[in-house]
Amino acid sequence: MRPTRPLTLLAYALTVLGFSVVSVSQSAHADVRKLEIDKEKSVVQWLGKKVSGQHNGTLNIKSGTVSLDGEQIVGGSFVLDMNTIANEDIESPKWKAKLEEHLKSNDFFNIAKFPEGTFEITKSEPGEQPSDVLLTGKLTVKGLTFPITFPAKVTKTGDSYEASGKVTLDRTKWEIKYNSGKWYDPAQLGDKLIYDDIEIEVRVATKQM
Repeated sequence: MRPTRPLTLLAYALTVLGFSVVSVSQSAHADVRKLEIDKEKSVVQWLGKKVSGQHNGTLNIKSGTVSLDGEQIVGGSFVLDMNTIANEDIESPKWKAKLEEHLKSNDFFNIAKFPEGTFEITKSEPGEQPSDVLLTGKLTVKGLTFPITFPAKVTKTGDSYEASGKVTLDRTKWEIKYNSGKWYDPAQLGDKLIYDDIEIEVRVATKQM
C-alpha cells in the first residue's frame, strides 16, 4: 500500500490555511464595537405635505444597537414603536388626537396589525468628511421591506455617539395609499390630495452596553 504522506501534508496545509483565513477575518473585525441605542435621546421626525398644508411629528425608537469600526458605523438594527406616532404642529388637543388616531388606522400604518417597524443597516460607505457615512439598509413597515439609502453624520461626545440623517420616502411603496394621486383621481381629491413623499429625519444616540 502506498504511503499517504502527500495527502497528509495537503490536509495539514489546508488546515493551516483555513486557520489563517479565520484569524485574518477575526482580526479585521477586532475593533468592531456594539453600542446600545439611548431611547431617551433618539427619535424619528417626519414631515408630510398635502395640497392644503402640511403636518409634522415624531416617532419613537423602541430599541436598537449600532456597530462601530473605529469611528465609522458598519452595522445596526432598530425597532420603531409605531404606537408612538405623534403630531407636533396642531395646537388643538382634539384635532391633534384625531390626526394621530387616523395615522394609526388602516388608512395609514395600521398599527393594530403592525405595531412595530424595523430598520437594519446592510451597508455603509465613507463620505467626503471623516464624520460622514452613506448608509444603506432595509426598512420594514406594515410587513413590507424595501431598501433605502441616505447620508448620515456621526459625532462623538465622550463615550457616546450621535448619528443624524435625512431621507425622503415614497409612502405608497409600503401600501400607504390614502388620498394619493397615484391611486385616486387628483382632480376629484382636490385640496384633500396628500403627496406621496414623506421627509424623514433620524437622530440616534448611543450608550454603553
